[in-house]
Amino acid sequence: CGSAAAFTGRPSIIAAMPEMPEVEVTRRSFAERIAGARVLDLSLGAPLRWPLGCAPHALVGCTVGLTTRRGKYLWLPLQGAGGLLMHLGMSGSLAFRAGADTGPPGKHDHFDLMTTKGVLRLNDPRRFGAVVFAEREDSPEAVKLLLDGFLPRAKRDTSVVFREELADDMAAQYVLSEYR
Repeated sequence: CGSAAAFTGRPSIIAAMPEMPEVEVTRRSFAERIAGARVLDLSLGAPLRWPLGCAPHALVGCTVGLTTRRGKYLWLPLQGAGGLLMHLGMSGSLAFRAGADTGPPGKHDHFDLMTTKGVLRLNDPRRFGAVVFAEREDSPEAVKLLLDGFLPRAKRDTSVVFREELADDMAAQYVLSEYR
């Protein structure tokens, strides 16, 4: 198939579809609005897939950077602390509400990041989502999550190609050592 430009003879105004459109749409819905905000508080509801990985009060005072997407994960950098790696799971959604009056968390609200610009809330009825702290986007705990699922579990230990492609990457060495 040709491009839209080749078909119509005009330049295409349709942007390329991102790999995970629902995650990209979520990122775009709040990334610019929360960037530059200072974290005032963080609250957790029922446990999610993995623990946060730090004391919630340790993130108070950090400044939120520009959120990026890595496949099915969102990376919310926090200047002076690291960042939060967020996954929506099968049923999760992130919503940012400007201002302080967002109402109390509901039954399926499991993470609230209160900032000077508003509240970022994760709602996840099935609790398959995750919010995990990492010191860097390339730290071992982040890389482990980002690469989890790269290959089916049964093939992880036997995939020569996977090991060869990642052999020179120090972060990948950590992941490989966990699956041997």
